[in-house]
Amino acid sequence: MGAEFPLFLGPDNAHNIFVASYHSDIVAILGLFYTTLLLPYASLPVAMIGAVATDPLHRGRGLAGALLDAALNEALVKRTAVVFISGDRALYRRRGACSAGYLIHYLVPFEAWHKWQPHPSLQWRPYAPSDAPHLFRLHSYQLPRFARTLNTMDAVIRAQPCGLRTFTACRNGTPVAYAVLKPVRETATVSEFNGDPASFQGIPTCLPSTFTGTLSVLLPPTHPLGYELRRFPLVTCRPAPFDGTLLWSDFSSAMASLLPHCNAHAVPPLHGEQLLNGLALTDRSVRAVLSPSEMCAALWGAPDAPALPLPWQSAFPLPLCPYGLDFI
Repeated sequence: MGAEFPLFLGPDNAHNIFVASYHSDIVAILGLFYTTLLLPYASLPVAMIGAVATDPLHRGRGLAGALLDAALNEALVKRTAVVFISGDRALYRRRGACSAGYLIHYLVPFEAWHKWQPHPSLQWRPYAPSDAPHLFRLHSYQLPRFARTLNTMDAVIRAQPCGLRTFTACRNGTPVAYAVLKPVRETATVSEFNGDPASFQGIPTCLPSTFTGTLSVLLPPTHPLGYELRRFPLVTCRPAPFDGTLLWSDFSSAMASLLPHCNAHAVPPLHGEQLLNGLALTDRSVRAVLSPSEMCAALWGAPDAPALPLPWQSAFPLPLCPYGLDFI
């Protein structure tokens, strides 16, 4: 399992793996991974929780909950701003995790993509280890993004976790784009794309020859590929919830990290405070107190988000990107 999920369960992250044992057997496991969410004007220290599993014979004993509580406490001790959690289980909701933030979901039907013709100089092929520096550079141009290292990106791509396959687009032999793809039945999902948007027209060559379903593409709202996709007839797009749940770990630390973001949007410095009955946000003259889930919705964006005071609205919602290779 560690080979398939190197981000959470690999040797380099062994000190952040939480386990429950029965006699000499490991019967429950949880991976905690620390990284940074890079926004256009600020950086947020975040923790990711994934690879949560319990032996079927030992379920119902609260083991996953105990591991989750230990991991969340560890993240708080390290003053992590936000915790991102894989999935939307009641186990996570009971501890304050909520859906917040949105992506843009593009649907490209077979009638549209089967007519695409890539440029003759462009070729899509499966990822090769020699592509790693090029793909890492392409990823580094995108904001928002989760911070990566070259080695971890290569390790996750090669592991193909959860069936994710990475393809490289080359123009005259030079990598110019990459896509993370997972075909499932009638839908092929692209959960990460970076590089030359025009190269995306060649992506059908990465699909099984028998595939006649829909291309599903998840992108941040300002991703340049979105502008390219909207040029094509029959392509539809709509806001979609962020593909996971999140919670505040250290709210005051989170807002301190966002001071450059506020400054870039001409918003007075916002300070966060954790209260017994919720979270307080203030610029020293205006103050708002919301529940943790309401604050998540207000700052990250959600259809039912409470309105923030007018002077702050230009800075929010905060942008998010799909997990792609970063979270499985």
